[in-house]
Amino acid sequence: MPANVIAHAKKDSNMNDNLTNIEIPVSKSKTIWLLIISTTFVLLGVFFVIDPTRFLTIWVQSSIIISVVGYISILFFGFGIFVFISRLFQTSPGLIITDKGIIYDTKDNVNGFIDWSRITNISIIKIYRQQLIMIHVDNPDEFIKSQQKAIKRKLMSFNQSNYGAPIGLTASGFAISTDSLYKTITDRLTKYRQK
Repeated sequence: MPANVIAHAKKDSNMNDNLTNIEIPVSKSKTIWLLIISTTFVLLGVFFVIDPTRFLTIWVQSSIIISVVGYISILFFGFGIFVFISRLFQTSPGLIITDKGIIYDTKDNVNGFIDWSRITNISIIKIYRQQLIMIHVDNPDEFIKSQQKAIKRKLMSFNQSNYGAPIGLTASGFAISTDSLYKTITDRLTKYRQK
């Protein structure tokens, strides 16, 4: 387990055993880097919207397309700025792996929790140069509908439609590598299944 990942024993009142929770903190340095990248793309999007004709090339000869790309960049990376600023001030761990499951949204323990019994598979996909750990669950449509936040439901539906799993975890904002995170999750899932 990487040095920056915190494991600690926590007594569960329903069991006689000590459970070890693995807390994966948010990486402040990775978050600052992602914030800089997002800000750069928002500024580029603003320039695309303000003066799209300036960016016409032999490949893109429509100022409308450049403006649309600008608006998409502003919306997508603008949302990223909001997320990364909130992560900078986050004091709770970014991810918690317990003997009961994964808490992937530590601000929302009810809708941000996946019970091990629901997980059917864990896979890694690559989108451009970004690796995502996909969490496949039984009855994904029910799982998606149970989410209270509309934006989370839409994101999970998109993931399910495009990648075959509603939940995609990336290590980019955490103080852990993708390979270490994948191994930690799969090891804990294997221990759960051996009970």
